[in-house]
Amino acid sequence: MRRMRLVGSIGVALLIVLATVDLQWFEKPPNVQPVPTVRADSELTVEVANESFDLPPKIHIAGYPGWKNREASGGIQGSVGARTLRFNSAGKRVVAIVLLDLLLIAPGLEREIQERAGNRNVLVVATHTHSGPGGYFQALPFEVGALGRFNPTVRSAIVSASERTLVAPSQDSSPCVLEATQVPTATFNTGRTPGRDPDQTVTVLNLSEDFDGFDALILAAHPTTAGREPRLSRDVPDHFDHGFVFQGAGGDAAPGQLLRDGDALDAWLAPVQQLRCTPVSLARVEIALPPLRMRAGPWPLQRLLTNLLLPWRSRTTVVSVLRLGDVVLGFVPGEPVGAFGEPWRNMLRDLTGAKIAAVVSLASDYIGYVETPEMWERGEGEAKRVYYGPQLGTVIADGLATAARAVAIAQ
Repeated sequence: MRRMRLVGSIGVALLIVLATVDLQWFEKPPNVQPVPTVRADSELTVEVANESFDLPPKIHIAGYPGWKNREASGGIQGSVGARTLRFNSAGKRVVAIVLLDLLLIAPGLEREIQERAGNRNVLVVATHTHSGPGGYFQALPFEVGALGRFNPTVRSAIVSASERTLVAPSQDSSPCVLEATQVPTATFNTGRTPGRDPDQTVTVLNLSEDFDGFDALILAAHPTTAGREPRLSRDVPDHFDHGFVFQGAGGDAAPGQLLRDGDALDAWLAPVQQLRCTPVSLARVEIALPPLRMRAGPWPLQRLLTNLLLPWRSRTTVVSVLRLGDVVLGFVPGEPVGAFGEPWRNMLRDLTGAKIAAVVSLASDYIGYVETPEMWERGEGEAKRVYYGPQLGTVIADGLATAARAVAIAQ
């Protein structure tokens, strides 16, 4: 009996410490490593490669809580995979963008794909579909929260398909001829936060005269049109005949009626502005993340949850800026809300002199949601989904600015 009381007392004391003490006070700042900038001036060639994930028969459909693996209705093979844009100059690969039909880019996944392909100038981005395969990240909070039980076979299938799109002969290749349009529209998305509009700017890029329709679409809207049915789906990209559909600053955006209907979107978004495609340059910046600071629940539970999640949090992450002639793209991890969209686009344009700038989210890593400090302090908007506190947006913006300056110098 006395031993049980002692164990109970120790447990209560430990719980009090976890609920009241910030254990991150004792940590040293992480070492941040510089990442070199790459640049090419000569004529640019763009290539496209697609590969499906070779998945096991039963998997977890990512996007919603749970561990259960299930057999996807409609089958597994061929429905989701990797799509890659490869940019070459003077016969050499300058940069590649791998778009995966996944909920998020798990920490370490981009590096693994880069190492398998033998190329560090690879950006890995998630479509953010809520109907893609789960089980590809071994971390308990992610497994319980959205990705399901870790399955090394699924992880291997994702990496292998990505590698094949990077090293296999091109399925389409053409000189880069850039056309673009960037328009505000309220038909693609709706806001999830009462009283606050989402980022309603849509960016469309055509990268070749030889490809039909657009090659890249950047918009802010959660890909949740497929609902919670147990079937694999690219979701929003399935509403388009072809092309690469990237997420913008869509942390607080739901799909609008036009995305749900999917009628004649290609023609509606025909690019109109002729732009330069070269020179091309890529700058990647490693940034130190703020301390983990959760906002979900009352104050004691926030501290307790923060301390319990410390074993799985990241100390650093990567932001990138890619310049394609007159267009500049900022790649950020996580899910920034729409309030960051226009300020970050304006900053990228001002620092680089580009004519069109866009923000691509869910790239290279995953660090949760990014909410404004005001909304975070009030516990409103997406604050309960933020991992790294109210200053995360400022840290990301500083990293984007550093990368944008490096690109401008390279230009």
